[in-house]
Amino acid sequence: MQLELARTPQQAVDAVVTHLRRPDVADDLRRDHLRIVTGPQPYRHAYYAWDQFFRFEPNLGAIHTVHGQRVLLTTGNFIRALTEGVASQGSRDAQAVLERLGRAWAEATFRDFVPRVEQEFEIHFDKMGLGMVLETWWWPMRAAGWGSWHVDFRHARRGLVRINLSESMFVRALGRMGQPVCGWYSGMFAGVFSRLARRDLAAVEVSCVAATSEASCTFLVGTPTRVRAAREARDQGAQVDEIIQCWLAPQPERAAATT
Repeated sequence: MQLELARTPQQAVDAVVTHLRRPDVADDLRRDHLRIVTGPQPYRHAYYAWDQFFRFEPNLGAIHTVHGQRVLLTTGNFIRALTEGVASQGSRDAQAVLERLGRAWAEATFRDFVPRVEQEFEIHFDKMGLGMVLETWWWPMRAAGWGSWHVDFRHARRGLVRINLSESMFVRALGRMGQPVCGWYSGMFAGVFSRLARRDLAAVEVSCVAATSEASCTFLVGTPTRVRAAREARDQGAQVDEIIQCWLAPQPERAAATT
C-alpha cells in the first residue's frame, strides 16, 4: 500500500516536468487546448508498472513516485491498526469515520492532481474527457496497490454511478468480517465525484467482499438523500439489484400545497 506524504500542487507540476517531460520533442509551451501531434508525445504517459512508477533511493531511505511525491510502503498491519484505532475511540460507526477520512484524502489528492494532469496533457482540466480524468487519477493508485475499478455510467443521467472495485486493500487486510469494511473507498469516491460534478455527492458500499461471496465490492454514488436510502436498504438485507431498482424507480410527485 502507498501512504502519501504532504506536497504542494506546484511541486507536483515540477515533478512531472522533471521526470516525464521529453526534452527532445517538447517545446515547453503550456496549452489550454488539445495538442495534436504526428510524432512522439512530449510526455511519457505509460509509467504505471511498479518499477516505472516508484523510484527507490535506498541510500536516502526514501521512495518517490514518478510525480515526485514521497511515499511510504506499508502492509496490512497499517490498515488493521487504523480500523481498530478508529473503533477504539468510541465511535458508534467506525466506517462513517473512515468515509470522512477517505473523502478528505481524495479532495487533497485532487488539488494536487488537477494542475499536474493539465501540465502533463497540455489541456485545461475542464476540457478533458470524464473517462480520461478518472482513469488518469486512478491508475497511479492501482500501481500502488489500491485495487482495480470499473465505473458504470449507464444510469448517470438518472443520478446513479456504480463502481465495482476488485482487490480492496481493506478486504485484503481485514479478511472476512461479515460486514462492509471499505468505508474509506466510499469517502474517496464521494470526494472525487463531488469535485467533478461541482455539487455535494455521497457514496455507499452496498456489497463488500468481506461480507459476501462476490468477487468485487460495489459502490453507488449519488445525492446524499439517495445514498442514505440505499444504505438503509443494504442494512435491511436488500441485494444490489434490488437497491438499484429502488433507486431508479420513479419518485412520487409532491402534492401541490393548498391553502
